[in-house]
Amino acid sequence: MFSGWREHSATLKVEDTSTSTTILNRSYAFGDGINLTGITDSLISARSESYTYTAANRLGQGTGIWGQLTWGYDGVGNRTSEVLTTGSTTTRIYSYSFCSCMPTISTGR
Repeated sequence: MFSGWREHSATLKVEDTSTSTTILNRSYAFGDGINLTGITDSLISARSESYTYTAANRLGQGTGIWGQLTWGYDGVGNRTSEVLTTGSTTTRIYSYSFCSCMPTISTGR
């Protein structure tokens, strides 16, 4: 059941009615009513997530069970980098041709 989805927070709870077992119970937070800033997993807190945005309203950083992801952008909004930090760090660099269509992606550790 969804509740409050268009507000600054929402809750999604899935229950097995035959056993009254909660299968999923997550709360979603929207810092400005638009951008998702957090997912709180009430059953397994390690699966909770948080997100921050740049001044230009682009996804800047995400933290969750995967570790920490950080994204960089150029002046026109193309993604230029993605850095995943867990036990080690993996960096992906995006480079675009003159038409800014499909990026070339290179990955390094």
